[in-house]
Amino acid sequence: MPKVVKCPALRCGSTDISPVGVSKKAGLGKGIIGAAAGALVNPVGAVVGGAAGLMSGKKEATFRCNKCGKIFTVKI
Repeated sequence: MPKVVKCPALRCGSTDISPVGVSKKAGLGKGIIGAAAGALVNPVGAVVGGAAGLMSGKKEATFRCNKCGKIFTVKI
């Protein structure tokens, strides 16, 4: 069953929302750890490990409530 996104406003809670955008945050800590682990193998491994760590970030979607106008983000 899919997760229902509701407006987080205190007195709203509406499910009548519109998507505004999606963003991805890079995992800087994972990128550093991946680069360090890859460097133990060889220099190319450092580049590949760092890139793999940065690609494993978190996605967030931004929504706007059509009832109250509040803009909020939800982790997906």
